[in-house]
Amino acid sequence: MNLGCLAWLLLSFVIVALGQPAWMPWLGPVAAAVGFAFFWRFLDFIADRRAVFWISLCWFGSVQLVQLSCLTSIEFQGLYILGVYVGLSLFLGLQFAVLSIFVKKIKKIRLSHALFIAAMWTLIEWSRLFVLCGFSFNFSGMAMTCSLYSLQIASCFGILGMSFYVIFTNMVALRVLQSFFSLKSVMGWLTIALMPYLLGVLLMQVGKDAEGKYLQVALVQTGLLPSQKSPLSGREASFIPLQQQWAWTLRSLRPLLHKELDYLVLPEAVVSYGAKYCVYDLEEVKHIFYAALGEDLSPFLPPLEKPYAHYDEVRKVYKVSNLFWLQSLSNIFEASVIGGLDDSDGKDNYNAAFVCTPHHRAAQRYEKRVLLPLAEYLPCKSLEHFTKSYGISAFFSPGKENKVFGETNRFSVSICYEEMFPGLMQESAKQGIDFFVNITNDGWYPSSRLPLQHFSHSRVRAVENGIPLVRACNTGVTCIIDRYGRVVSQLGSGDSCQNTKGILCSGVSLVKQKTLFSTWGNTAIIGASFFIVLCSICRRSKNAVNDE
Repeated sequence: MNLGCLAWLLLSFVIVALGQPAWMPWLGPVAAAVGFAFFWRFLDFIADRRAVFWISLCWFGSVQLVQLSCLTSIEFQGLYILGVYVGLSLFLGLQFAVLSIFVKKIKKIRLSHALFIAAMWTLIEWSRLFVLCGFSFNFSGMAMTCSLYSLQIASCFGILGMSFYVIFTNMVALRVLQSFFSLKSVMGWLTIALMPYLLGVLLMQVGKDAEGKYLQVALVQTGLLPSQKSPLSGREASFIPLQQQWAWTLRSLRPLLHKELDYLVLPEAVVSYGAKYCVYDLEEVKHIFYAALGEDLSPFLPPLEKPYAHYDEVRKVYKVSNLFWLQSLSNIFEASVIGGLDDSDGKDNYNAAFVCTPHHRAAQRYEKRVLLPLAEYLPCKSLEHFTKSYGISAFFSPGKENKVFGETNRFSVSICYEEMFPGLMQESAKQGIDFFVNITNDGWYPSSRLPLQHFSHSRVRAVENGIPLVRACNTGVTCIIDRYGRVVSQLGSGDSCQNTKGILCSGVSLVKQKTLFSTWGNTAIIGASFFIVLCSICRRSKNAVNDE
């Protein structure tokens, strides 16, 4: 094996590993067009199939080690997360190794072969959504999201459709490499590679002059580490008392006190101790409101009854809950308030989002449906002792249904990781919502690229469904995204934005557009992929019979 062969291997690794929106976006179009083809071209020089399998596993596993390097942040996760990191990378490497074996079997690439390989890989990536909580990071199609124009293809076929197109384009590129750049094959590949960008320009031109209603929203980013938000075992000294956390939020909102505001959004698990536990003295809360906002706002406080307040018979004082704070903000700012708080109904615990409307006595609740294993739910009883060693003894139950809120302006709420799942968001879009709301806390992986990777998937969800999206993070990328995946406004800038503390106040255009994906979801691309694979199997069986 000469240095030229190794160059294919090294070049392909750099392009595919870093050609992602959270890493080096300018490499994304290259990865989408030739990154995998360069690696498969290297395999042409490997004769032994077992070597092909192991090289492919190690190559793609190493790509994942780069892209999943956020999982090396052990400050709050502990050493076990390194096992998850390596295990996930190897699992994804195994999937790609199986695909590469099929690629290696093809002697002369035809269009049908390229479609078959693309369909197989699409089905493999789709299958990840059904393993444990589902693993929705690092789809191959993310390389196409690095450009705003190719990103628009998500409105037709979703992120899995983009993965299909990336692998199909790379298979055509491999044919170019194997044919030593014949003019016909090069022109065919160039046409296929450039098609998404040209189509994206056209899609953006079609709806560029649309007008719609504007809403004024304020998005809160607290910028707190987990140990500052909650009294974690061994880190109690870092904990910021809840009263101080709320006081900072109020002081930050003071400039908006007499301004017109439609929605106020606070992040996931904005403070600890749940929604309805009455842990604050009422008089202390009133003092905090007055000190932070500079006015006596007692008339705007919610009624002193459950779930907002409880009378302490021993101390002869009223105690109020976190939900009391949310409803107070709604009343004071005359805006709907959306905020994340844990909750319990006596039997089950939920990671929930509450929606409070001005002067209404009953807050609405959405329960998170996709939970993270070990952190939010226990996959099996045998792991209970392990989780207790990390101080995790209580888990959540998953929510059972999608919910749409609002009357004049309809919206749905997703909590953190849920916006990574195309099907969940499309389910809301089919119910005729006007905008998405996501509340997130990416603080468990400090000083990593996870918040940027998470954010890059948010843009895809907005484009897939043609619906604007607002995000409020504890730490992460707090921003407003329009239906084309463009960031309308963002709190902070660059990599440091994920730790910024502050309020983002901006307008949200409710212009939306019906998309093919919002109608069909993943059904179209998955159905097409199954059909292509089935046709390929049938044709191969027929050829085998004829050969006999």
